[in-house]
Amino acid sequence: MKMIESVARAICVCMEADSTNWRIYQDEAKAAIEAMREPSKRVEDEINGWFDTNDSEAGKRAWEAAIDAALKEGC
Repeated sequence: MKMIESVARAICVCMEADSTNWRIYQDEAKAAIEAMREPSKRVEDEINGWFDTNDSEAGKRAWEAAIDAALKEGC
């Protein structure tokens, strides 16, 4: 399942809507994913802990790349 679809389905559940109508929440799903593009300091620090590098921006770039990939895959 693609990320936008997955988030749209989760929104659908939260809205207590018929799960077959998840497509009507695609715009909301995209907005939610886009809002996550800028990682919080805690998220950035956590991701940087996974990299064996002196590049303090590596985690941020990886996070942004993951969010961008999710948005590009569509539904």
